[in-house]
Amino acid sequence: MLLISNEDVTAAMTMSDCVEAIESVYRELSQGAAAFRPRGVTSVPHGGDRSYTLSTMDGASRASGVAAIRIRSDLVALRNGRQTKYAGSPGNFCGLVLLFDIENAAPLAIFNDGILQQMRVGATAAVAAIRMARSGSSVLGVLGAGGQARAHTRAYSDTFPIDAVRVYSPTPASRETFAREMNAELGVEVLAVDRAEDVFQGVDLVAACTNSTRPVFPAAWLQPGTHLSSVRHWREIGADIVERVDRVVIHQVPEDTRHSLTDVPRTTGTDQTEVDTPIPAKAPTLTDLISGQTIGRVSDSEITYFLNNVGTGIQFAACAGLALRRCQDLGLGLELPTESFLQQISD
Repeated sequence: MLLISNEDVTAAMTMSDCVEAIESVYRELSQGAAAFRPRGVTSVPHGGDRSYTLSTMDGASRASGVAAIRIRSDLVALRNGRQTKYAGSPGNFCGLVLLFDIENAAPLAIFNDGILQQMRVGATAAVAAIRMARSGSSVLGVLGAGGQARAHTRAYSDTFPIDAVRVYSPTPASRETFAREMNAELGVEVLAVDRAEDVFQGVDLVAACTNSTRPVFPAAWLQPGTHLSSVRHWREIGADIVERVDRVVIHQVPEDTRHSLTDVPRTTGTDQTEVDTPIPAKAPTLTDLISGQTIGRVSDSEITYFLNNVGTGIQFAACAGLALRRCQDLGLGLELPTESFLQQISD
């Protein structure tokens, strides 16, 4: 089996590959050929604004021939409306994807999850946008300048004729660096703007990719015809947005299984309890959209919204399965003895 790093994934797989893999696995899901278990989260509050979380999600794809489980171990802190996570010490993270062969049940690979995580979220947003955004959309607005903002910009640039990007982050250095680096990478105009409102002016697509625990913009900023996506709708998007848009599609019905040692209210670190934005009742899912059971857009004037609200293990099965094949072809990854992960003691 292989130990595959983030650098290996970057070298082996493109965003276009990931978009295609996500499209395929959700089509499988609609046909009953893929399955996943809702995310499970175990929390250990430490008091104040800190807690430990162990998060898992898994899924299997018959076409890819693999099953995957993604595991995250995080110390979570909420301060001044911003969430930070780390493992060991600030700046370090522990996220793994374990991949298994569904034909013989043997382990195939262990991945660092960082790049796969960013790619699968951006690719999922792009798969929805293909059906929900206006045809020929060319101007992208981005809120946030971190890894998810970059992944979304790459994904939309791979699926739409994007020729201009506007980005806002409350940290000037972050948005300037994003603009400079994404301009060099994509070869399109990327402009860092000084006001969040400017992200919404004259754009076709808006990607909200922040780590805010509070709504980051008012519904009035959304212009007719815009397609909006978000990665933290239950915090960064307010209820007024859900009321303003004409059409909503959610990624999946939220069914997280959560366990905690004690029932401690979540706080922002400023004595303000977090409030989740309710998911619209009976909203169609991405699977409904891909299978044709729901329509993503009926007119150019509609404001559409994709709530990329919760991850699934089949995303990792599809993307990691493809990344493994590409790494094998390129000779990437560190070889580990499969026998070390097998035993002769049964349950």
